[in-house]
Amino acid sequence: MKNRAFRASVFFLIFITLSLIFSLSASAADGYVKSGDLTFYVSGSYATVTGYNGKSTSVTIPSKVGSATVIGISDKAFWSKKELKSVSFPSTLQSIGKAAFNECTGLTKIVLPSKLKTIGESAFWYCTGLKAMYIPPSVTSIAKNAFTGCKNLTAYVIPSSYAESFVKSNSTVKLGYRYATSVKFTDSKATVDYGSKVKLKYTVYPSNAYNKKVTFKSSDTSVLKVSSTGTVTALKCGSATVTVKTADGSKKSAKITIKVVPAKVERVVLKGNSIDAYTFAWSKSAGAKAYGIYKYNSSEKKWKLIKRTTTRSYTATDLPAGTVDYYRIRPYTTVSGKTYAGSYSAKLKAFVLSPGKVSNVKATTTSSKIKLTWSAATNATGYQIYSYNESTKSYSYLGKTTKLSCTFKNLKSNTKYIYAIRSYMLYEGNTIVSKDMVDNIIAYTTPEQVSSFGVDPTSVTTTSARLTWSKLKGVDGYELYSYDETASYKYTLVAKLPNDSITGYTVDSLKAGETKKFCIRAYINSDTVLHGPLSPIIAIQSAELPETRAEAFNGFINAFNASKNSSDSFYLIKTEEVSNLNGSYSELCKDILSSIAHTNVSTHYFESGIDNSTTLPIGSYIRPYNVNTALKLSDVKDFAYEVDGSGYRVSVTLAEENNPAPVNSQIAPTIDWGVVAGQHKGFTIKYCLYEGTEIKAKVHNGKIDEMTIIMPINFAFTYNGTEYAFTETITHNYIFGW
Repeated sequence: MKNRAFRASVFFLIFITLSLIFSLSASAADGYVKSGDLTFYVSGSYATVTGYNGKSTSVTIPSKVGSATVIGISDKAFWSKKELKSVSFPSTLQSIGKAAFNECTGLTKIVLPSKLKTIGESAFWYCTGLKAMYIPPSVTSIAKNAFTGCKNLTAYVIPSSYAESFVKSNSTVKLGYRYATSVKFTDSKATVDYGSKVKLKYTVYPSNAYNKKVTFKSSDTSVLKVSSTGTVTALKCGSATVTVKTADGSKKSAKITIKVVPAKVERVVLKGNSIDAYTFAWSKSAGAKAYGIYKYNSSEKKWKLIKRTTTRSYTATDLPAGTVDYYRIRPYTTVSGKTYAGSYSAKLKAFVLSPGKVSNVKATTTSSKIKLTWSAATNATGYQIYSYNESTKSYSYLGKTTKLSCTFKNLKSNTKYIYAIRSYMLYEGNTIVSKDMVDNIIAYTTPEQVSSFGVDPTSVTTTSARLTWSKLKGVDGYELYSYDETASYKYTLVAKLPNDSITGYTVDSLKAGETKKFCIRAYINSDTVLHGPLSPIIAIQSAELPETRAEAFNGFINAFNASKNSSDSFYLIKTEEVSNLNGSYSELCKDILSSIAHTNVSTHYFESGIDNSTTLPIGSYIRPYNVNTALKLSDVKDFAYEVDGSGYRVSVTLAEENNPAPVNSQIAPTIDWGVVAGQHKGFTIKYCLYEGTEIKAKVHNGKIDEMTIIMPINFAFTYNGTEYAFTETITHNYIFGW
C-alpha cells in the first residue's frame, strides 16, 4: 500500500511539474484579445469571453479566437446588456460564469450547447423576458440564484438529468421536457391515387419538445416513395408501410399503411342519345385495368354495380320515353390476387331525347282575354295547351302552338280559368310529348270597365257633389282615383270602396266653382288583386251662385247669346202644351184653332246654331215672335235665380211695355177650309206677347242647358161677320244638347 501511494505521489508531482513547465512555456502568448465587439482572455489553447461592447441585438460567440478554443464565459461578461435579444453559443462552450447575463431583460430564448457543464451563480439574474431555455444533460452544476427573477421561464430538460432535478426543486422556473415522448400519424390507414402526391400528417408529442424533427421510410419504394418532409408519391398500385421516427435520440416511431389505388375517373360525358337509347363514355384512369359501372336505384336509394368492363363506354337501349338515369364509374386493378378499387367519378345524368319541362309560365289578363307566356323548353318543337273543366275535374286538349305564348279571347270577366302546358318534339316522324306537364296555371279575367261613371246633377252644391256609377256583378269593390294632369304622378287613390254596400261617393270640401277630375276601376281579390280598366275621366264642378241679381241676369243673357250663336252642333227638343183656353167661341172655332196652332214638331236640328233671324216654331203655321235678348235687368218685371246642380236657374218675367210689339200675321188671305175640314172659308189670326211672359232657364258652363217659355196669348178672328176672341197659355220646353 505504501509503495502504491508513493508511486501515485511521484506521478502527481511529475504531472504538476510538467503542467507548470507547459504553463510557463505558453505564458508569452497569454492575454486579452479583442474580436469584433467581443473581448476574450486567451490562456494557452483556451479562451474565455470577458466582455461585450457592441449595440447589436444579436450576438454569435465563435468557437475559436485565433487558435484558442472558446470554452467559457467569464463573470459579468454580458452584465445588463438589455438591448440583447439573442445569443448563439459555440458547441465548445463548457461554463457560464457568475452573473454573466445579469439583467439581460431582452433575451427571450436560450439554447445551451451540448458540452456545457456549469452555470454560475446569478448567471441569468432577473432576465425577465426569458421564456424558454434548453438545458442539455451534460450540465452537472447550476449555482444558486442562477434564474432568480426569471418569472416567465420554462426550462426544457431531458428526463433523469441533473437539470431536471434542479428545475423540479426550483419554484421559480417551470419544468419542460426536451425529448419527444411519442410520434403519431393522424390516420392509421390511407388510400392514395396512382400517380398522386400526398403530404402525410403526423404529430410529435409533447407539443413543447425541443427537437421535433423526424425521418420517414417506405417499406416498398417501388409502390410508394416518401420524401424527408413526409410527402409520399404513389408509383404503382399496391400497398406499403411508411414509418416515421423521431430524430432527437428518443427513438420514438409510428407506422401507417398506405394503399395505392387506380386514379379517379375525372370525366364522364354523354356521347349521344335518341328517343330510346343513350351512350356515355369516360376518361382513362392511371393504373386501372377495368371499370365498374354503377347506376343509382331510386327505389332503394342505393348505387348498384351493373357491369364491369375493360372498355370505356356504355350504351343503354330500348328505353321508354322520358327516361333519365344517373351513373358513376369506379376504376379497378388486381395486384398479386388482391383487388384495388379507386374513387367514384362524379355523377352523370344520362337521358333519352325528350322535350324538357316548360318553365317560367306567366299570365296577363284583361276583362275578356288571358295571355299565357313561358320560357322555351329544351328539345321542344312546340307546346300543347289544355284547359281544366271544374265539373269533370279533368283537363281537355285545346290545341298546340310553336310560339312561346297563346291568347284566349271572348272570356267572361271576373272569372277563374285553369290551364296546363306541356312541350312536345318531332323526331323522325314521331311526336314525343314531355312527361312533365305544367298544370294548375290559374288566371283570373279582370273586371269590366265601370260604366255610367258621372256626377249626380241633383247633388251638386257649392261645397260638394256625388259621384255615381253602375255596379258590376262579381267584383269585390272599387278604387276611386283623383286625376291631376299637372302632377308627376297623375293618379291618386282617394278611396277603396266595397261593392256590397256602395251606391256612390260624395266629394266634399269643395270650393264654390272648383273643378276636380276623377276616374274609377273595379277590383277582385284572388291570389293577387286584379284590377279592371280605368273609367273615362270625368270632371265635377261645384255650383257657383252669382253674388248679385245683376251678375246672374248678365250671365243668363250671355249664356243665351252663346247658345244662340254657338257654332257647335247641338240638338233642340221642343214640346207644346195648351192650357187656359177661354173666350166666346164655338166648337167649330176650337177645331180651327187646334188645326192651326197646335201642330206638334218635337225635334229640330240646327247645324249652324241659332241667331236672331231664326224663329223657334210653335207649330207648322204660327211664328209667335223672335226672341230679343237685348233686355236689361231694369226692363223686366221680375228676376230670380238659385243654385241648381253644377249651375244655376233663372226666372225672368217680362214687363208689358218691353214686350215686342204685337204682330199681325195673315196666315193666308184666304184659306179654303174645305181643303182642311170640308167647310168654312177664310179667317184672320192676330197675336202678341203680353205682360207676364216668363222665361225660365238653367245656366251651366256659360250656356243654356234647358229653357222654358210660358206665353199668355190673345187670339181674335172673324168668321161670317162674327168676331171671336179668346186667350190661351202656351208653354214651350227646350232642351239643348251639346
